[in-house]
Amino acid sequence: MLLAGSLLGGYLGAHMAIMYGNQWIKRMFETVSILVGIKLIIG
Repeated sequence: MLLAGSLLGGYLGAHMAIMYGNQWIKRMFETVSILVGIKLIIG
């Protein structure tokens, strides 16, 4: 399951980078990182 999610995420990430550009990928990475950080702090 982890491998399938990794492959799907890599494919979608590459597709989105081509369609929307590098700036969009940076914003999504920041958003996900902040959300994960908040979840770790909250518990």
